[in-house]
Amino acid sequence: MFNRLTFNRRKTLLSAGVALTAIAFCAGAVLMAGAPPAYARSISRELRICQTQANSRALEACSYVIGRRGGASIAQMEAAYSARAEIHARLGDVRAAAADFERAVELNPQAARIWLRLGQLNLESAEIAAAESAFARAEALAAGDLELAARALIGRGEVLRRQGQLDGASSAFQQAIYQSDDDRVRALGYLGEGRVRAEEGDRDGAVSAFMAAARRDSASGEIQYALGAALAARASLYSGLAFEEDSEAAVSAFERALGAYREGGAGARSRSDILSAIGAVELERHRRTDMAGALERAQRAYAQAVDADPANADALAGRGAARAASPNGRAAALADMDAALRLRPSDGELYRARGDINWQAGEGVAAMRDYDAALQRGAANGYELYIRRGRLYLHFADYPRAHQSFDRALALAEADTLPAGADRSAAIAEALLGRAEAGWRTLDAPGVHLRSAALAAVADADRAAREAPSQVRFEVGRCLARVVAGGHWDAARVACRAAVEQAQYVGGDDLANAVAARALFELKMALAGPVSANERRRYLAAAEQSFGAASDADAAEARSLALFGRSVAVSCQQRANEAGRYAREALALDRGVAARFEAYRMPRCDV
Repeated sequence: MFNRLTFNRRKTLLSAGVALTAIAFCAGAVLMAGAPPAYARSISRELRICQTQANSRALEACSYVIGRRGGASIAQMEAAYSARAEIHARLGDVRAAAADFERAVELNPQAARIWLRLGQLNLESAEIAAAESAFARAEALAAGDLELAARALIGRGEVLRRQGQLDGASSAFQQAIYQSDDDRVRALGYLGEGRVRAEEGDRDGAVSAFMAAARRDSASGEIQYALGAALAARASLYSGLAFEEDSEAAVSAFERALGAYREGGAGARSRSDILSAIGAVELERHRRTDMAGALERAQRAYAQAVDADPANADALAGRGAARAASPNGRAAALADMDAALRLRPSDGELYRARGDINWQAGEGVAAMRDYDAALQRGAANGYELYIRRGRLYLHFADYPRAHQSFDRALALAEADTLPAGADRSAAIAEALLGRAEAGWRTLDAPGVHLRSAALAAVADADRAAREAPSQVRFEVGRCLARVVAGGHWDAARVACRAAVEQAQYVGGDDLANAVAARALFELKMALAGPVSANERRRYLAAAEQSFGAASDADAAEARSLALFGRSVAVSCQQRANEAGRYAREALALDRGVAARFEAYRMPRCDV
């Protein structure tokens, strides 16, 4: 009886306790509705800090809200994750940012804007499949929000571009441009379209698209940098005024990108990257036009780039190339290249650049070693490396290996494995002409069938001229191949005359080289051709005059060959003192000029 009464009393007390608890909870709810408790106010306060600042204090505030799962609402949690993700992104921690956006989208899977940001961050960290999925979700959820849908389209286009689906990428970018009324969004669409055009080798199209992007968002450093790079790439195809105009415009665009960097709006490009790009344009201006002050500007830009980021291997390599262009600058240039290679020891492009410096300094063995290392490490433009190796083997008089290198270059050009925008016909012609020269220099080698080798060299030179009919040097090559081969004098005369006629429209060293080639024909005709004594004298006089005209060339190599040829023509006319003077001048310019002259298989004059 006692137990039952005790049980009933306890039951009654328990029920009363539950009722009292419920009453207290409801009363608390009423109180919260009227005046939030301390922890609710602290969550709201910390969330405001989390969303309005971008520093370590803001990270702490975001983490505080996220850690209050029992007190913060789902909306507050989502907002805190999203805000912390943006802070991580600004600080460069892309993985942490993506992880926070993934948490945010778990809380609100219908939020198109979060899917869009997640796709952008996945793209930045090269998570292409995840980016593609996120952009697709953003686009599907962005019903009615045309601007957000356009941004998702731009993301999809960038994914397709990186997957090599350029047609699909272009279609997505153009659809975004058409769909959006926001100039900044349209600018991003044009930026993507420009990148597609650049990859297709359409340099004019790339420049036009980037200019359209810059008109809609001139403050974007990313767009200005892309425009500068496209202008510099197009300038490389031109000469004269067109080259200078594009180069000047490229530098201006890079300087605007530098200004945007100072304002924090240059995208992923660092100050060092932008300064390096300016240095590259100025160095090319120096090489192509010898423009006053260009080399100094290049060296200054590269020095500032290295100061801004001493670990920027491209800036170090660029400064090395600029230093190599100065007298006595080789040691400092190689030191820069070695420093760049310590940072990126498997980069074939850096070995190629160091090889170029060694070649310019006359260090052929070191240059060949670097070119071989570049090929082993998969340098981007294998064609150019094989051309360089072929030229070096010609210099070493290793003609069979020169022939093999030009063969490899020709195979790469014919297979169209050249960089985007490269002139395939000119590349084929360059390899053919190199192979022709390697062939004609082996005509006197033991075991070589003279007639077959001569015909092969002439055939290569003829095809080179057909592949690139507008370029004088290939017409000059056809003339020289026929001069070396001998015989077929009428065909040689026609080829040499055509070279000079074409070169007259160009002038400069191209004309000097063409006139020198004609002089070699005239000299060989005098010494080995089917001519009478009177014709022999006329050809010797003509050769002397042509070599004299060619000796005005700016390039030391061309000038030395013309002077040496003139000394031979004068010597054959029994004017020994003059011949000696011209020969000394030629040898002062190039100690190897006699060997180069002999490569044309010129008979000795019988005087």
